[in-house]
Amino acid sequence: MRLSERMKPVCLSFVVRLIDTYTAGPPSDPDLKVSVSDTICRQPVKKPDGLYVLTDLPPTGTYTVTVRSARYLPETISVDMNALNPIEPVVCVALIPHPAYPFSNQATLLRAAIKDASGQPAAGADMQAFFTDDLHARARLAQEVKEGSCTIRLSGLTGRIAEGDAFLFKEKHEEAGEAEVFRIAQLLDEPRSFVLDRPLQHSYHRGTLLLPVVTAHSDERGEIVLPFRSCNAKQFDLRLEYSYRGQHFSQQVTVTEGKTTYLGSIYCG
Repeated sequence: MRLSERMKPVCLSFVVRLIDTYTAGPPSDPDLKVSVSDTICRQPVKKPDGLYVLTDLPPTGTYTVTVRSARYLPETISVDMNALNPIEPVVCVALIPHPAYPFSNQATLLRAAIKDASGQPAAGADMQAFFTDDLHARARLAQEVKEGSCTIRLSGLTGRIAEGDAFLFKEKHEEAGEAEVFRIAQLLDEPRSFVLDRPLQHSYHRGTLLLPVVTAHSDERGEIVLPFRSCNAKQFDLRLEYSYRGQHFSQQVTVTEGKTTYLGSIYCG
């Protein structure tokens, strides 16, 4: 029997694309590990362009994608085979830099050490940084979007919007209320059109602003870093919201472009 006759055809199941949320490009860690599992652990095939390819999986069911790296916080997501685009089954995973990430000396960073009420490191505390000035809006809605929508079309873009970027909607001249944070999951072929990582929970008017959001969570030592890829001012004000074990806290902070702002120890409790 010829070799070609013995070889089975390969069936593409899905592709994992990793996005560094700081650079908006592929991850920089050459030792990064990706695994996919259901009842058994499977190793995807890494391609030269950085994509991870899974083949010959059962066409139904849910799989868990796990990413481990010394430069990024651990990430685990679930992939529902029934929800994938059958033409382009690509899953984007946004990777948040670890406090040990090799930032440049000119990076704009916010660092803190999160501690519990007893002063011990608080691992897994979540933090979000919201820009308080509308001047930092990256775009606005070109048309109204309804609750449940997963796609948006934008106008007035200032700078690049990339897969993995996080935003919230804010009506012009109104205070940002309950923040609905989402990430850009895919760039569509239609100009200035994007797929979101989840259905919207509210409807929004045309002209609603998109304000960037930077998110992170503390590592096993309680350390946390929030990097800012692009800044529209030498200094800017942020509203920080952080949570730990069901408790929620907030504070205002001013960050300087090209510098590291140290908040010291933040006690949650």
